[in-house]
Amino acid sequence: MVEAEIKRVTQASPTTVRPHGKTKAGASLQLWLAHFPRPHAHKVGFRIFDESGLALVYKHRQNILKCKRCLGFHFTRGCSRALACANCASTMYLTFKCKGH
Repeated sequence: MVEAEIKRVTQASPTTVRPHGKTKAGASLQLWLAHFPRPHAHKVGFRIFDESGLALVYKHRQNILKCKRCLGFHFTRGCSRALACANCASTMYLTFKCKGH
């Protein structure tokens, strides 16, 4: 049903259409993710079912990196902080000497 409506509005057939995210049962709102081939990628701003929100280009968020040296949230390369224990995050000793396991 959603795929047919997208095809009717955009005159382009999406390669895949699937629900996006988690939705509670009985919710009146459902998010959908439609993938188009590059040459047929439609411009943003179209609406389906005449009452939905505007279509947007999905931008994948980059994962937050955790430093393997100090366990902070930044790149490991260039980190000058003290080494931290992977079990308890203490800087007094390293993981193999930790008594917390």
